[in-house]
Amino acid sequence: MSTGYIEYFKTSVYPHIKDFDFVHDLAEYNHKRVGLSLNTETQNIPSLADYTNLETLHCFRVSEAQLKDLPKLNTVKNLNMMASTIEDLSFLKQFPNLIFLTIDGCPNLLSTSGLAALSQIKILSFVGNLNLRDYTEVAALKNLTVLKLTGTTAGSTLKMGNLKWLSSLQNLEDLTLENISTPKGELSPIAKLRNLKRLIIPAKSKLEQIAYLMGSLPDTKCFHFAPFHTAFNKHDEFLNCVNCGTPKIRLTGRGKGRVICKKCDVEILDLHMKTFNEWSERGRKERDG
Repeated sequence: MSTGYIEYFKTSVYPHIKDFDFVHDLAEYNHKRVGLSLNTETQNIPSLADYTNLETLHCFRVSEAQLKDLPKLNTVKNLNMMASTIEDLSFLKQFPNLIFLTIDGCPNLLSTSGLAALSQIKILSFVGNLNLRDYTEVAALKNLTVLKLTGTTAGSTLKMGNLKWLSSLQNLEDLTLENISTPKGELSPIAKLRNLKRLIIPAKSKLEQIAYLMGSLPDTKCFHFAPFHTAFNKHDEFLNCVNCGTPKIRLTGRGKGRVICKKCDVEILDLHMKTFNEWSERGRKERDG
């Protein structure tokens, strides 16, 4: 599956739940529905067993008590879980054939225990679960092709443990890591993902890590796989050097003084390029070795 998260959501998830008509009583609702939206007030959760056409389930602020009443839902392929009080993912055993799963804004979630039950999962997204640190159980999902791990859209950073578990996901084609931080900014385990086609990493990643990944993953598309980009102001206009008028560039990586002039700041650019090329070459050698 080469379809990315957004593409799959638009075509296979959203059309089933776009009315966001939250069901009050499942026993009395249309049992032929392909998609359903549930919330805290939804009653008669066991009646989901009677929805034999159900493929997509959207859950907003659904409680753990409601989740304990879930029947086995073999037909459900897509699940959105948003703003729930869940502490782990043990309820996922009721969804043995999931292909798509989003866990979004669940502040009490501390464990990914339960993920290993999803043998068919292809697309997995964790967004804004800021108290969840350990994602090692994701390593058991050998068929995963798309993985998205982010902080919040408001910019809150997700503090993660190391990423060594990523190297087990050899079928991964699309990886998004946004608004996250890792110990010492370490991203090198991503280099083991040789089938990766698309990669998004934090903009303030270390230069050395970015260059190393670029050398290791020559067939992967990533915006940051370049030593610099043209610099723009907030109005998307060129930032021109006040001395020579040349458009400035923004150096890849973290740190102060990243916006420079290629003509006036030659020494800074040369040092930057030296570091970038050395680490890129290191990645290439380790890949080929």
